[in-house]
Amino acid sequence: MLTQAEERLRLLTDVSSLLASSLDHHITLQDIAHLLVPTQADYCRIALVDEQQQIKEVTVNHIDPEKNDLVRALYEQYKDLPNTTYGLPKLLNTGKAELISDVSENVLEMYRENPELLAVLQALGLKSYMGVPMLAHGKTVGAIVLSSIQSGRHYEEDDLLFAQEIAQRIALALDNARLYEEAQAEIAERKQIEQHLRFLSEAGKLLASSLDYQTTLKNVARLAVPHIADWCSVDMKVEHHIEQLAVAHVDPKKVQWAEELRRSNPPDPQSSYGLPNVLRTGCSEFYADISDDLLVAVSHNEEELMLVRKIGFTSTMIVPLLVQGKAIGAITFVSAESGRHFSSTDLSMAEELASQAAMAIDNAWLYQQAQQAVHLRDEFIATASHELKTPITSLKLYTQILRKQLTKLGEEGMVRAVLKMDAQVTKLTSLIADLLDVSRMELGKLTFQEEAFDLNEVIKEKVEHVQATTAQHQIRIEGTCMQLVWGDAERIGQVMTNLLTNAVKYSPDADEVLVSVSSEQERVVVRVQDFGIGMEQAHLPHIFDRFYRVNDPAEKTYPGLGIGLHIVHEIVTRHEGTMSVVSEKGKGSIFGFSLPYAPAQRKNSASPLDKENAII
Repeated sequence: MLTQAEERLRLLTDVSSLLASSLDHHITLQDIAHLLVPTQADYCRIALVDEQQQIKEVTVNHIDPEKNDLVRALYEQYKDLPNTTYGLPKLLNTGKAELISDVSENVLEMYRENPELLAVLQALGLKSYMGVPMLAHGKTVGAIVLSSIQSGRHYEEDDLLFAQEIAQRIALALDNARLYEEAQAEIAERKQIEQHLRFLSEAGKLLASSLDYQTTLKNVARLAVPHIADWCSVDMKVEHHIEQLAVAHVDPKKVQWAEELRRSNPPDPQSSYGLPNVLRTGCSEFYADISDDLLVAVSHNEEELMLVRKIGFTSTMIVPLLVQGKAIGAITFVSAESGRHFSSTDLSMAEELASQAAMAIDNAWLYQQAQQAVHLRDEFIATASHELKTPITSLKLYTQILRKQLTKLGEEGMVRAVLKMDAQVTKLTSLIADLLDVSRMELGKLTFQEEAFDLNEVIKEKVEHVQATTAQHQIRIEGTCMQLVWGDAERIGQVMTNLLTNAVKYSPDADEVLVSVSSEQERVVVRVQDFGIGMEQAHLPHIFDRFYRVNDPAEKTYPGLGIGLHIVHEIVTRHEGTMSVVSEKGKGSIFGFSLPYAPAQRKNSASPLDKENAII
């Protein structure tokens, strides 16, 4: 037969094995209670407490199973007593062990004022009692009570020490289980956050992919299912009603349920809860658990209640789409079939998604307004330029007639004045032509008359034309183009005129402008170099932008609208060419363009012009 020490050692080993075998402490504590009865006690109670030190679980085992309810009744009798001398409440409050070696009549006498409690004690036939708290890091996590109903078993100090050892092992195992659960919860939350971040990244790409926010939001709703929710709907505030823009469900067939629910029970704009309230207040609504009582409260009629019960809502989030602090819509996330319950982490993710979506909507609206403004401006420029063209043409004609008449009359002073006026009319004509070109470009109506032409002749003609306007500058041409170029000769001539005119205009103290032409394997490169004022490097990335002008307070301001180089860039680009610019402040600029001899769409065609180009 085992000695008492051997029996206790074996019992401790069995308790440790049970504690190590499972993280389900509910089952483990039941098994331990069965180990202790009858070897160490005739009945045993093990209680655990929560963070608020409230008993959340009691495990009971009596040598006579029929008396387990009597043991539970004992606890129910004294658990709410304000001042108990012994028992679980006292153990949990003080964290100190208790020992009553002999439960005598004198001990029971203190309960005479509570007949019901005394009756339970007498029915149990308590002879000896000990209770020990379960302590982890100085905090009481529960308690274990061992009682004897045998007249020959009376607990002593060594029994109490043994009970404390058991309690300590249970407390350590419970604390380890708690730490494990917390670690698992932290890992699960981290994984959830990582999943949310991936979703937000994908949603962000969707929202940035198009300025058609209605289609984009529909795609976002479909993306949210099933990653976030079983249901997702997007609603927008339209004048005095709420319009459902999109709805998605894990089972597309059930989308008709949502549509039916919306048709039969449209949201009441004055409702103090749900979607209308979110749109009115701009604050999210979050229901981690949707009870049947809540469904009854929010349903307008029995038909609606039956439908929402059929859908099986378990959790929901409604987050507003805020633009400049006002709710323009909302996104609703609902959990149903999955049984998932949303957390505060889910709500944060949903609000971030709504923030990105609202920003995308606002950007789309701003872009639409900007496009409308640009369209109106382009229409105005086109109309104004066209309307100005006729009177300017007439003015130039009358200027030429007037000059001839004054020449015949020998009015040299007046002739010079008329010539100056004619020059200004010519500039105005050129400006109007540029404005018309810009408007045609924006409207996609700029026409090109393409053919094979001699670029050398175009360059020579434009150099001679610009040379006639300046006596100070000598314009030199270096190099030649070895092949015919396919394109619009007049438009390329327009490019040359603009670059040459700018070279002369922006080199007031220089006496030379250099035009260089070089032929490469499949293209020709033309550069116009001046030795004038040059530009800061910061201007170069924007120099071909429409209406961009280089303004330097330290330099002389040159008149212009900033559209000439924009037109040049567009013409060259339409010819499948490229523009370049190199400039240094105080040392001049080099503007260049390259043109393919034949555009890509003509490279494999066989035409007489191609054969001619191959011979030249």
